[in-house]
Amino acid sequence: MKSKILPFIYFLVLAAECLAILSGSTVLHIIAKPLLMPVLILCFYFETKKPGGIGNLILGALFFSWVGDVALLIDSRYGSFFIYGLIAFLLAHICYIAYFYRVRKCNTVNGFKPFASLLILAYMTVFYLTIYPFLGAMKIPVLIYAVIITLMLLTSIHAFNLRTQRFGVISVAGTLIFAVSDSTLAINRFVLPFEYAPFFIMLTYGVAQFLIVEGAARNLRAVDAQART
Repeated sequence: MKSKILPFIYFLVLAAECLAILSGSTVLHIIAKPLLMPVLILCFYFETKKPGGIGNLILGALFFSWVGDVALLIDSRYGSFFIYGLIAFLLAHICYIAYFYRVRKCNTVNGFKPFASLLILAYMTVFYLTIYPFLGAMKIPVLIYAVIITLMLLTSIHAFNLRTQRFGVISVAGTLIFAVSDSTLAINRFVLPFEYAPFFIMLTYGVAQFLIVEGAARNLRAVDAQART
């Protein structure tokens, strides 16, 4: 029952955060945003029945994402915390990279996807070169972050057999949406702020995190079921 209720609670909190952004409600924003990742941690914990091993990498990613959420929340009110949020999400992405790398080994997926890899590399290269003139002192930190996001995307698409493993499709969809969210955040912060950017960033971020975690939970359950047979 808990595993069914918690996703509903998660999207309820996400809806509250999106509403807070649209309405400008500071109180609701302060309450909802820091609650997102803890609820998702509980979702993953109960869906996987006390995850261990590679499941801890997902928990690590969600913990650092929570730190990043809090840092950006503080930055939105007082400034000077954006870099700390960037570092926290960098660590979250590294946890996801480690997870996808280990999943690839567990799934014994072989082969290289050149076309998809080329598209990812081309997008990230063009995107970074486009925002480069606007980055100022953040050129190197944003470059490092862009490289890490690229690695997360590449490891995710190579971690699964996407024709037969639906949970892989769910997780890869999450990483792609995560990249969209981060790209929008970069454009809004460094290039051209636009009115509904914070709403779109939060919506895509929340959906992306849920999809990655849901795919990971299904993957771990499948591995566990296979180990029992």
